[in-house]
Amino acid sequence: IRRRVEVGVALSVVKVEEVPRPASDEEMPLFFMIPSAGAGRGLMESDESRAARLQQEGLAAYLDGQYDRAIQLWLEWSGIEPENPKAYMLIGDALSRKGDLRGAVEYYDRSLDLDPGQVTLAIRRAGVLVAMGESERALQSLNLYARLFPGNPDVLLAQARWLIENRRTDEALAAARKLLKVQPDHIEALAM
Repeated sequence: IRRRVEVGVALSVVKVEEVPRPASDEEMPLFFMIPSAGAGRGLMESDESRAARLQQEGLAAYLDGQYDRAIQLWLEWSGIEPENPKAYMLIGDALSRKGDLRGAVEYYDRSLDLDPGQVTLAIRRAGVLVAMGESERALQSLNLYARLFPGNPDVLLAQARWLIENRRTDEALAAARKLLKVQPDHIEALAM
C-alpha cells in the first residue's frame, strides 16, 4: 500500500495490484476455428438460410444468362420450400428465356395454383400463351382474371391490348373505357 499526500486535499490511499502477464499464443486453448470462405457450406445450414442462398445464387445465374444453372438452383430451392410460389415463377421465367414456352407455362401454372393472386404473373403467362400461338387460351385466362379481380387496371389493360392485337377494336375500346372508369388518367387507356 502506498500513501500519497496532495496539498489542500485530504489524505488518500492508492492500492497497487500485480496483474499476471498474459499467456503466450501457444499456451492459449483454441475454442473455435474460423472456416475459410468455401468451407461455410460444410456447416449446418438451416433450411430457411439454404433456401435464401439458393434463391440468390439462382438470381445471380439468371442475371448472368446462365438459365440452366438458375433453374437447377431454383429446383433445389423448390424442394426445400415446395409451397413457395416464387420458386416456380422464377423457373418459368428462366424457361421462357431459354425458349421453352410450354415449360414456362407449366411452372407459371404451378405458381398460380399456389397463389392465384399473382395478377402480373397471370398476365405474363397470357403473353407466353400468345407467343405459343394459343391466343384464345390467353384471352380465356385474362377474362378469368378480370372476373376474379374486377376493376384491376393491369388486367383491363392486358385485355384491351389482346383485343387490339386481334383486331377486335370495338371490344378493345370498351375495355379501355372500363379501365378509364377505374383510373380516369390512365395514359395507355387514353391513347387507345
